[in-house]
Amino acid sequence: TFTCFPIPANTMTSDPQEWIDLPADFLFQDPLYGSSTSSFDFISDSSPDGSDVSSVESSPKQLTDFTEHIEQASRTLMEGFPTENIKDIKHVIYNLLVESYNNPGKTTLCQPIVINEGGVMKEGFRFVESEHPDKRIPELYSQFVRRARLDEQDPYSIFTQDLYRFYHRACLELLSKYFKKLDKYTYLYIESPLFIEGLPLHEAEYRVRNMKTIARKRSKR
Repeated sequence: TFTCFPIPANTMTSDPQEWIDLPADFLFQDPLYGSSTSSFDFISDSSPDGSDVSSVESSPKQLTDFTEHIEQASRTLMEGFPTENIKDIKHVIYNLLVESYNNPGKTTLCQPIVINEGGVMKEGFRFVESEHPDKRIPELYSQFVRRARLDEQDPYSIFTQDLYRFYHRACLELLSKYFKKLDKYTYLYIESPLFIEGLPLHEAEYRVRNMKTIARKRSKR
């Protein structure tokens, strides 16, 4: 058995064919900080001596939004691989983890985790089922490996439904060549993590380029 924990923000570390190159409006958009002023309602009041004062009334949601704004503004945003430089599945996972890091408090498709496996803490990532990976993974695979838009096909076609299942399985099998698979959507790094907070993009490229499949590592032993 194992226990899965999200990685705290301040401690996050960093064929068919190799996968995908993500849509620009999906992974490479600038983080949204909201407006420069808060949405608090300022209400005029009077002090005992008759002078005007301002008090602030805010809902729990406003306070939560404001707290997330402060937390995000204080983080150093990480840079993802440009679309044209994405060449394999490892680039894709890295960018998904960058998206997760740059958007604290937001549920994203892929998130970092720490697993307590037999008393040993190990890092990895997981696809969040509420984000519909069974649909989004095959669509990404289709767009950037097969160079076709599966999401634009007739969803009621038996052929389209078969492609969704095939591409979904192909992507997960490709992931399991590089990462230890714990369950359908949970994977652990074999060596160093793909994403390491604070390190530049060229170092991430070095890690991606030098990551070998599990089979190749075993053959060298």
